Amino acid sequence: MAVTLDAVTAAYVATREEIRAMEAEIETRKTLQAKREAWLLAELEKSGLQNAKTLHGCVYKALKESVVVVDKQVFFDWVFENDKREFLEGRVAKTAATEMMGPLVKTGAGECREGQPPPGCNYSATRTVQVRKT
Repeated sequence: MAVTLDAVTAAYVATREEIRAMEAEIETRKTLQAKREAWLLAELEKSGLQNAKTLHGCVYKALKESVVVVDKQVFFDWVFENDKREFLEGRVAKTAATEMMGPLVKTGAGECREGQPPPGCNYSATRTVQVRKT
């Protein structure tokens, strides 16, 4: 079979569908694992245990923690008023940075933004291809 746009696109779409099916199976298995975790936790709680050894492994209770900002203004005011910068992580907002850099312009090497990224930041862009099933 000759390598053509049509043949490669067909293979791409078929593989993407296979990946989606695998992802659906993975989600099903993750749901099953979550139910097993809930059952195991309930058993430990019911027995008053922190952990339990079994023939196939050790089951133990762990604490997962999450801290989420619900009011950015209140949080940032507190950080800067109290000099608590250790509560911040360094990451740039891509949308704000690319908007600041201006529109895409054609160059000999492809496309790039008209302006510069914010100070202390680098910018790169890679052209990719996507395929929609017809």
